[in-house]
Amino acid sequence: MAKPQVFETRFDVPVDYAFAWLTDFRPDDMKMADPKRAPAIRVTHRGGLIIREWSMMGMDFHTETTLEGTTRWVTASTITRKGKPFARGGVVETLRQTPTGALHRAEITSEPLTLGAKLMAPAFNVANKANLDKLFREAKRRMETQHREGKPPTA
Repeated sequence: MAKPQVFETRFDVPVDYAFAWLTDFRPDDMKMADPKRAPAIRVTHRGGLIIREWSMMGMDFHTETTLEGTTRWVTASTITRKGKPFARGGVVETLRQTPTGALHRAEITSEPLTLGAKLMAPAFNVANKANLDKLFREAKRRMETQHREGKPPTA
């Protein structure tokens, strides 16, 4: 498995607010990174799991997220293409309080399962980083605005 991609974002809000906001998964979440092309996500809750599913670029994405306390959540993901395994990965996300707000850390791992996935991995990782940088910047803007306006972190 390749070295994880790591993203750190500081939010000027308390940790509990950031946790509630970041784990309130919604069908339009990906639109923060790409409002015109991002697909809608189907979000369901099954027991303690939050399941998200969507299709994009001829592939089907399935994620299962488990909340582990109030400052950590873990996601396992699978990507299939034409019904066959293509890649899998995971995300470990944590929050910690700092003197000025909440520090969010996301460690993203991926493992290509086919030759096609291995060939696509370098370009995918660059594109994924760009999209996630944009997503976290927009999440920061929206979360801090919502907090400043006194709105609750969840819908």
